[in-house]
Amino acid sequence: MSLFFEGWVYIFEFKMLDKKLSPGNALAQIKAKGYGEKYMEEAEMLCFVGVEFCKKDRNIKSFLWELQEKNTD
Repeated sequence: MSLFFEGWVYIFEFKMLDKKLSPGNALAQIKAKGYGEKYMEEAEMLCFVGVEFCKKDRNIKSFLWELQEKNTD
């Protein structure tokens, strides 16, 4: 999911954790699959947000974020 706000682009990835997945996979997927690449020209700043839910508790288990500045090269 992508959200545009005042020159910033927020890219969210949501995951349901089970026994096989450890926290941090949602944020890692955003970076590994290059979800932010198509917004690099128009965004002043990219904010990647990985949100992971516990299947058993039905609540947020992990919330990680990372900023990536626009490439000015």
